[in-house]
Amino acid sequence: MVSVLMVSTAACSSGNDSGEAVSQEKEVAKERNNVTFTDISKDIRGNKAPKPEQADEVNQTLNDTYLEDMFEETIPNDYSAYPYKTDATLNVWMPANLSIPDMNNQAVQKQVEQLTSIKVNFITPPVGQEADAFTLMISSGELPDIIINPERYPGELEAELNDGAYMDLTDFL
Repeated sequence: MVSVLMVSTAACSSGNDSGEAVSQEKEVAKERNNVTFTDISKDIRGNKAPKPEQADEVNQTLNDTYLEDMFEETIPNDYSAYPYKTDATLNVWMPANLSIPDMNNQAVQKQVEQLTSIKVNFITPPVGQEADAFTLMISSGELPDIIINPERYPGELEAELNDGAYMDLTDFL
């Protein structure tokens, strides 16, 4: 059975009138699960030459207050589980990408691992051998935690559904 992890981030609108929204935007500190972050959006947004300490705040912490909310929605951001208390590895199969030689050696992946304590191990077959590698993986029964580009499954989506290749993750959310 192919397991596919589908993470859905539920976003909900605050439903506040514009006066309340402006008041919320001016709030200097936000408390998230016993972690207080200072709103750094005014210093970061549009800043083409951030100071080293500003760059560190963006790159070395979970402070995301500088991100612009283009949809005027509050996106849940519960960071209380990170860094993860035990070693964890997610194995992710994905087709090769000529623009990204090795996903496992990308700086962003190392940063995610440092902040969350969760290693993401990308399994990428050589370019041109993706179809064969995918078929071998499926037939072996040794499946990764996540498969990106599952439409490679023989028979595509209908066959995947009929074969029970997807797991309902509703109970895990």
